[in-house]
Amino acid sequence: DGRVVFSSRSTGLPAEGENQALRVVDLDTGEWEELPGTGGYAGLKSSPDGRLLVAHEWDFSEPVHLFDWETHEWRDLELAGGWLLWSADGRSVYSSGAKGERPHAAGSYFRLDLDTGEIERVAEASNLADMTFYVSVDPDGRFIGQRALTTVDLHAWDVVLP
Repeated sequence: DGRVVFSSRSTGLPAEGENQALRVVDLDTGEWEELPGTGGYAGLKSSPDGRLLVAHEWDFSEPVHLFDWETHEWRDLELAGGWLLWSADGRSVYSSGAKGERPHAAGSYFRLDLDTGEIERVAEASNLADMTFYVSVDPDGRFIGQRALTTVDLHAWDVVLP
């Protein structure tokens, strides 16, 4: 839609007192603005239709934040920060952390249904134990990831949802 959203830092934790708010650049005018209240946000992912944006805290703590471009409001989700993914239909958000569980520690992925608020574990540590952080969900709901071996292999697996 002619906008680019980014955080002020691409790697590492922000220095103390540093302003690391999310910024939006209008590609037509070149003007930019900060999204209010986003200090410390990172890990941006836009929904497939571009209407929603999710972000987590720099330290991957709870909660994940959801921004709606129509209302210009943020709301917190019951997910812990982690590697965020969207379902193809934009109705679910996946995260490697859920509220009350340390992100990445379990090696699992959780799916939050935005319509119902229901959270479910959709991938177990045994299935993801040797996967790196480069994981994605294809349009059919299968996880695709890079295996952390001496050579690079790509794998896809089906997730059975109730």
